[in-house]
Amino acid sequence: MSNHPEQSLLLRYIDGELPGRKSRLVQQHLEACWECRTEVEELQATVADCVRYRKQFLNEALPEPPQAWRDIYREFDRLDAAAVSARRSFLPWRWGVAAATAVVAMAGALYYKAHEARLTETNLAVSSKISEPLIRNSAESGAASVEVPPRSAVPSRPAAVVPGPSASISDELQVMSVLHEIGADLGDPVQVSLSNNRVQVRGVGLASARKQEIQAALDPLPNVAVDFSNPTPAPLPDDAHAAPATVAPIPSPAYQARLEAQLGGRAPVDRFTGQVLNWNESAMAHAYALRLLAQQFPSDASMSEPDRATLRGLARDHQTALAAQLANFDHALVPVLNGLGANSMPGTAPAYNEWQIASEQVFQAARQVEVLSSMLLGVTPGKSADSDLPSKLLGAVNALRADLDQNQRLLGR
Repeated sequence: MSNHPEQSLLLRYIDGELPGRKSRLVQQHLEACWECRTEVEELQATVADCVRYRKQFLNEALPEPPQAWRDIYREFDRLDAAAVSARRSFLPWRWGVAAATAVVAMAGALYYKAHEARLTETNLAVSSKISEPLIRNSAESGAASVEVPPRSAVPSRPAAVVPGPSASISDELQVMSVLHEIGADLGDPVQVSLSNNRVQVRGVGLASARKQEIQAALDPLPNVAVDFSNPTPAPLPDDAHAAPATVAPIPSPAYQARLEAQLGGRAPVDRFTGQVLNWNESAMAHAYALRLLAQQFPSDASMSEPDRATLRGLARDHQTALAAQLANFDHALVPVLNGLGANSMPGTAPAYNEWQIASEQVFQAARQVEVLSSMLLGVTPGKSADSDLPSKLLGAVNALRADLDQNQRLLGR
């Protein structure tokens, strides 16, 4: 990592949300960069102050409600009763009002017939100056001037409401398919949601070239709103841009000598560590993407058949990529674990009926493999290995295999 990590990346590092390889790179950078170490300490202090303020001051400062909520339904009953009473008091006068209404209607019809031609001629003028007071010309009628107060135009019928385009789940799945084609669902900070009759695509901290690529891929799609924002980086001193020294991970002292003896020295151990970290990073990227699909679409039972096929096709792609990384573990990692004396434990998966629920189990199993392998190779700081670590890691690999097999069956139904 030759450049300083952005603040968003440091926040994910503090929260423990980075995959093993990226976490190791950030840790190496922090060990060599006082500027970023200071920023991490300031971020941690700021978060702690916010939590402390909310607990100690904000919650206590909020006043109690001045009074209990009123029962609005009683008020509705009172208004309904008043309306009924008003209608009943109106009944004795209904015939007189009806007769008066008929007389007014006849007079209005006669008046309209007599002045229809004049109204037609002046209609445009009146429409263009509807907000100005009308003054009758006294010279024409012989009467005194009379000002007619302005009034707002009232349409003779409700205006037609033309519905705008509205996005659907099909549009949302189409967006996610396009993002999947360019790999934007594998670690890019891009979020897709369906709201305000649009498919909202939001991203924070993306590189300019990546934003242009995503925008160009989404431009042909209808009903899509794209919003990219970039945090403003803090200015750095001129001497803060030096590249940090590369620090190779040191395996746990309990296994360092045994790994070097088994693999043939420190250099092969470093290469092996890099391979495992790369596999873990790829596996977790697909595990996160699979989990996101399951969370965003917790059920596909009511979907149309094309939408259901699209969703499950995306999930199967991530499932296949995870299986490929598991094959790498079986080929290279498992023999090393057996050489360290790991006891083989077959993995079992809980029975689930929906692939969305099973996908969460797949994610947890992949995460367990990442954590335990990072501990074994000395990547996770502050973690000490125990004598059962090789067996635990082998058991996690077997559990991931069982979970993937079950999820594959559920996706094929």
